[in-house]
Amino acid sequence: MYVLPNQMIINDIESIHTSLTEWLNQNEQVEFDAKQVQQCDTANLQLLCVIQNDLVKSGKSIQWHGQSDALITAAKMLGVAEFLKL
Repeated sequence: MYVLPNQMIINDIESIHTSLTEWLNQNEQVEFDAKQVQQCDTANLQLLCVIQNDLVKSGKSIQWHGQSDALITAAKMLGVAEFLKL
């Protein structure tokens, strides 16, 4: 399970992308723990949407184990909560 950081902001997008890519390459199931996320900006939501889109193409989707109000609120504001299955 990949634990998302508590601050998902654009300043950290490169390191989040790198660590997520490495983790995704090593894991069959995509399980994210997002309960620690306190802030999530548009860039990071776009990253999660790209991951979800790639998974959907292969018949999979992100499995959430713990969600935060901040992530859900940000995803709803951008209209991607349903797509991300939050």
